[in-house]
Amino acid sequence: MKKKLPRHAQQGFALPTVLGFGFIAMMLTAALLERARSEQIGAGMQARSDLTLGITEAGLARFRSFLDQHRQLAVRNQDRWKSDLGQLQATIGNCETPAVLAEIERYASGEWQDLPDGRYRLVSYSYQPAPNGQTIGSGKIMLEGSRVQFGAESRYLLEAEFPIALNDVPIPALWTQQLKMSRTQKITGAVRNRSCPLPNDPDGVYGVDQENLDATKPSAIEAAADPWLTPRTAPASAIELPRITRSMTLPRKSDSPDERGNFNYRVTSDSNNNSIQLKSTAKLVVDAKENQRVNLYIDGDMVIAGKIQAQPNRLRIYGSTGTKKVSIEDSAMINAIVHAPLAEGIGIAVAKGSPLGYLEGALWLAAWNSDLQNSQLPIRAVGNWSELDIPMEERIGLRLDPLSAWRRRETAPTDH
Repeated sequence: MKKKLPRHAQQGFALPTVLGFGFIAMMLTAALLERARSEQIGAGMQARSDLTLGITEAGLARFRSFLDQHRQLAVRNQDRWKSDLGQLQATIGNCETPAVLAEIERYASGEWQDLPDGRYRLVSYSYQPAPNGQTIGSGKIMLEGSRVQFGAESRYLLEAEFPIALNDVPIPALWTQQLKMSRTQKITGAVRNRSCPLPNDPDGVYGVDQENLDATKPSAIEAAADPWLTPRTAPASAIELPRITRSMTLPRKSDSPDERGNFNYRVTSDSNNNSIQLKSTAKLVVDAKENQRVNLYIDGDMVIAGKIQAQPNRLRIYGSTGTKKVSIEDSAMINAIVHAPLAEGIGIAVAKGSPLGYLEGALWLAAWNSDLQNSQLPIRAVGNWSELDIPMEERIGLRLDPLSAWRRRETAPTDH
């Protein structure tokens, strides 16, 4: 027979049990409270991170809009933007420095830029050129967003990559830094002037008017504060020619093309710095096949009164750093793309009573003045960008994909 414990003894066992259960309950409550607090903190951090990511995406959208307006910067690394700012023409006539130059400076320096609920900055931008034979390169961007809430700053680092393609659009007929065109000169194609638009000029560009455009064909006047063209350099393998003054045909039977099938010539200059000096009776004929091009790299100036005859886009004349003057009589007949970005061009009027000449291809110079002698030389654009050996950074018609197509490579939230 079991012996019953006294009541006071049973009470002694019950007290530790109650205290034990109470302690366990307290521990569970504390754990639950800590978990709830941690979840609340985590949710708050996630919310801040999501908001900061949204700000970073908004900054990315603004940067894409900026780059779309200045596509030539898209094919330059960020560290070149500052140096290339020196190539941008700040003023022309009464046109003041455009505010966009300051915006380029902010991006180039990686300065913070404000948004309604935060700020963002460009950390880095680089361009990967297209492989040989392709027209698509890529841009890589790292951008950081920041948001401050309740005294705490949250940042988000975003990396993205996007393709940069080339629309095969027609090249400009006339591309200069300074223009002064006669009222009788007609242009078929785009007249592109590297300047900021003039608000008091109906056409936005000093020295050219709508009456200079061929109304029967697509033509336009464009103003753009873009980095300027650079002179081309003859390849080391270029065939050397003396000053061209007499009729001749290129390529000669003894000349050999390069690996791309092009014939490259370096034309030296005389004591008067003339590399090409064709009188009205002289004719330079380019007899290249359909898949071949003739490139003339001239050391000096060019004076044309005669004929330069070639099939469309078969001849390109590249001015060097020594090419300071291009003179063309308006009775001359020229089939060529003339790329002499440091040269001043003058149109010489001699066509009165003589057949009017022409330039079919393109004329790209530092300056063009046909008003001095009232030259009538018509200039007609012939050719698309894909047909030229021009670096991507000097081309017009670059295309950026919409932001939705940009590939995000990495996202990293950081708290400060």
